[in-house]
Amino acid sequence: MISVQIVRFHASKRDIERLYACNRESAQVWNTCLQLAKNYYLEHRKWISQSELQKQS
Repeated sequence: MISVQIVRFHASKRDIERLYACNRESAQVWNTCLQLAKNYYLEHRKWISQSELQKQS
């Protein structure tokens, strides 16, 4: 089971905007990885390995 702890913090508007930008970038990376994995599976009928995923650019 995953335990979650909520921690409050204060940040400037500029820092909050930067955090959101980082979040959007990480979401883009995640979506790209999912698309690569899906395409690899459709082509090879097996899941992509970590090393194969890392080789993609």
